[in-house]
Amino acid sequence: MTQTSFSRTSNAADVPPVGTVVSSIRAQLASLAPSERRVAQTCVDRPHDTAWFSAADLAAAADTSTATVVRTCQNLGFDGFQQLRMLLLRDFGAEHSAPAAEVAGDDMSLVETIIRDVAADLSGSLAPLSTDAARTAIQLVRGADRVLVVGNGGSAPAAMAFATRMLSTRRRIEAPTDAIIQQLAAGQLGDGDVLLAISDTGWNPRTVEAAEAARGRAAMTMATRIALLDGGKVEQIGTPEEVYDRPESVFVAGFLGSPPMNLLDARLRGDDRIIVSAEGIRAQLWQGRVDEREVVLGVRPEHLRLAESTDDVTFDVRVDLVENLGSEEIAHCLVGDSALAVRGRRPTGLLAGERVILAADPQHVHLFDKASGRRLEWIPDSVPANVLTDA
Repeated sequence: MTQTSFSRTSNAADVPPVGTVVSSIRAQLASLAPSERRVAQTCVDRPHDTAWFSAADLAAAADTSTATVVRTCQNLGFDGFQQLRMLLLRDFGAEHSAPAAEVAGDDMSLVETIIRDVAADLSGSLAPLSTDAARTAIQLVRGADRVLVVGNGGSAPAAMAFATRMLSTRRRIEAPTDAIIQQLAAGQLGDGDVLLAISDTGWNPRTVEAAEAARGRAAMTMATRIALLDGGKVEQIGTPEEVYDRPESVFVAGFLGSPPMNLLDARLRGDDRIIVSAEGIRAQLWQGRVDEREVVLGVRPEHLRLAESTDDVTFDVRVDLVENLGSEEIAHCLVGDSALAVRGRRPTGLLAGERVILAADPQHVHLFDKASGRRLEWIPDSVPANVLTDA
């Protein structure tokens, strides 16, 4: 029997070194939801304005809400918007206190200035990187029997250069340039093999697909049972199918899947029928009574579709972006102020910029307690009757 363990470390991030706040934000753009990405991109494009903005000013500049601004700052590793402002002001003060380099008018002086600027950017390039994660990655590559190197678009030359240098290590190195071959090769990686994905932006679709194929191979094929740990605490142990179909916590729910499960804050109530609601969300579930409480509603992207008049679980969304993946499409939407991903066979019928009503079958809806993050189960035959209880 093969058992695979996955864990994550604390969300707490160290304060970026002086001069590296903007580069730290830029490096994390790919990990954010669309509305959060607009906030972060505004910070990158207009750092001096951001330092003097209020949270409402930044929200207006990014066409979103102040709540999204605060959430974005926290997801980027800051305590909140005020800490981000203070660190930007710190960086600007350091810039003005540093002696300015004189630039002569000749071409060579211009080249030297560019090299100095690049060196300054490189000095902050490690700011968003977890030391433990980097150390683990280095050890995995060092001990790998086979290394599959993947890079596309502007990152392809860097991937090829790395693969060329790795040839001297006498390991089996592969660096296919065709995206389909990359994905097929990633899906066939075995125990002891490593995929090294190189992407300047972090969101090249072809590179992400290869990484997801390798991740799915590790979790769904190589393991008969998976142990998921969050900060050293075991969240769930089960088969890949059990973990995918019935996640025991919010952490587990967001682990498997490409894209992972949508997780949306909502409120649960019910006197004769259980209803989960939030801005743009209405889910009429079971017959029964329940005490009102804050919950997290989960639904996988592949379980969403265009709504019909008889649907009990609906999402009023604005389509932000549609990615063409060949036989499939991934639509990135906003429901209220929250991100919602939809995955389906092409064409999904979703177009960027339009408002639509999406739906999911009630059996595909997952509920988690907002405070504890644990799964909630509906028990119609319980005493007292019809209650939700932690799984």
